[in-house]
Amino acid sequence: MTLSCGKEKVVLMNKEFQIMNLLFKSKDEIVSLDKIVANAWNIDEYSTSENVWVFISYLRKKLESIKSKTKIKSIRYQGYYLEYQNDKKTKI
Repeated sequence: MTLSCGKEKVVLMNKEFQIMNLLFKSKDEIVSLDKIVANAWNIDEYSTSENVWVFISYLRKKLESIKSKTKIKSIRYQGYYLEYQNDKKTKI
């Protein structure tokens, strides 16, 4: 499970992959915290909003490390979405 931009690549942990995949699939939509938790954590696992914040932080750093112009943006009390800029495409 990797995230790439141009020739740059970074390995994603399972939860990072699940969150990023959900954000890519939800293009142009705001993904709620509840939807992220339901998608990335199974029923047997305990999760809080802080867990999501941590993984979003990891993903933002990884996007930056591969010099992607795609950014994870947040809207307070609503959720997260991907903001794309015209540059190299980021792929999962």
